[in-house]
Amino acid sequence: MLIILKRYGQVLPEIEKQLENIQSEFSQFVTLNSSGDPVEAAVILDNAENHILALTHIVDRIPAIVATLSKELPDQLEDLEDGYRKLLDANYYFAETDIEARFQLLYEALKKNHENIAETRIG
Repeated sequence: MLIILKRYGQVLPEIEKQLENIQSEFSQFVTLNSSGDPVEAAVILDNAENHILALTHIVDRIPAIVATLSKELPDQLEDLEDGYRKLLDANYYFAETDIEARFQLLYEALKKNHENIAETRIG
């Protein structure tokens, strides 16, 4: 479970919710099919299959997005900031005077993207 949580991050509850919705659609399909309404059951089954395909497409992409936001971008930002500080320590001059403020904006944007992942809605 820890590996799954790491790969899907804060989107996991939404994925689970969508899986429950698909399970509910299959239950409806079984009920309708058993009660002698195969036409309506077929419509429900088509919807469930479409939802499975859409969810699969999204789920396949989420781990890369989570990895980028959780590991790659923070590491790159830290490397940039460390490099900037080393250049300052070596008495390099920068024409731009708001570089540290820009770093802060980048950290805030990264935090906002994490919040956006937590609020992801699928479907």
